[in-house]
Amino acid sequence: MTATHGRLKVLLVSQPTIGGAAQQVLTLATRLDRQRFDVVVASPEQGWLPEKLAAAGVRHLTLGLARDIQPLRDVSSLGALLGLLKRESPQIVHLHSSKAGFLGRLAASLGRVPAVIYTPHGFAFAQARGAAGWFYLWLERFAGLLTDRIVTVSASERAVALGRLVAAPGKVVVIPNGVDIPPTPLPTTGVLRALADADTSVCLVAMVSRLRRPKHPEELLRAAALLDSPGSRYRIRFVFIGSGPLEAEAIALANQLDVGRRVVFLGERSDVPALMPDIDVLVLASSSEGMPFSLLEAMAAGKPVVGSRVPGIEDLILDGRNGFCYSPGDVEGLARILMDLAVKPDLRRRLGQEGQRMVEANYTSEQMVAATQNLYESLVPPGA
Repeated sequence: MTATHGRLKVLLVSQPTIGGAAQQVLTLATRLDRQRFDVVVASPEQGWLPEKLAAAGVRHLTLGLARDIQPLRDVSSLGALLGLLKRESPQIVHLHSSKAGFLGRLAASLGRVPAVIYTPHGFAFAQARGAAGWFYLWLERFAGLLTDRIVTVSASERAVALGRLVAAPGKVVVIPNGVDIPPTPLPTTGVLRALADADTSVCLVAMVSRLRRPKHPEELLRAAALLDSPGSRYRIRFVFIGSGPLEAEAIALANQLDVGRRVVFLGERSDVPALMPDIDVLVLASSSEGMPFSLLEAMAAGKPVVGSRVPGIEDLILDGRNGFCYSPGDVEGLARILMDLAVKPDLRRRLGQEGQRMVEANYTSEQMVAATQNLYESLVPPGA
């Protein structure tokens, strides 16, 4: 295999086409140095990723990949990957998410790709329970033998990989997710407040996330119910941005808890950066994370963040400095945090400013791309 006009050929493969993993793929595909890398992306055709890649002039190849285990379809996907590798002859394959990671590593091993990199964006075994968790763990351990580097997006995710013997320590590196810093001051459009029917005196609390496990939108809804007692002095509205299998269940729970008048479900949105200025507090209720982009984007926008005390979220939220963590399932604790933030705009401002400083120092897109480029060239030197 040879470089394309002196550039290293990189194939990025992703099963997710929305959400954080897709955002990282988009950032890498559009910002890797075109003088050093020839980039191609393969993913399913659904979601916003293919459209944004096309708009940026990045080659995209449609690849059928199911999120769940589907043996017949997965065998077909493996064959498609082998054919793709034969046609494209990449020097580096960088795989994103568990399904693309497992099938892609099998195909890359069979296709003798020089460098194979895998970013899990949260290990599947950490999200599963019982026999399923052990099954996914053994798949990861086997595939780890076929991997040159596993890129974890947080120190805690690396600790999980090493603690569960996924791969040797020298194979597992940390490259944190990165986001762009928006202009300061943020241009306020008022779009989100109009959608939520909330004037500027109302504290707008948002959860921006795919509504599927390991996310727990019900925790925020139950906290909303605790803040919705008759005569409550807390002027708060709640917005859920994102869709998924839990959406219908969450809407039903909001109605059951009688908080529907304070809660708005917007579904999937492609204009989240434009909505961010209207958000006062961003909440992420989850039982497992790598390093969530929604928290990083809120911090970059100078917003305080609240999240479950789990690895990945704890890497970003420093209690009392840029936001607060609560114990998973502790709805009362979450409600107390939101009570405090709702009536203390100065506290929200201070936490948001510190979060923005943290992103500028450690979690920018430029830092993520530079670290990834260095990793690529450490595995396949230019001109090799």
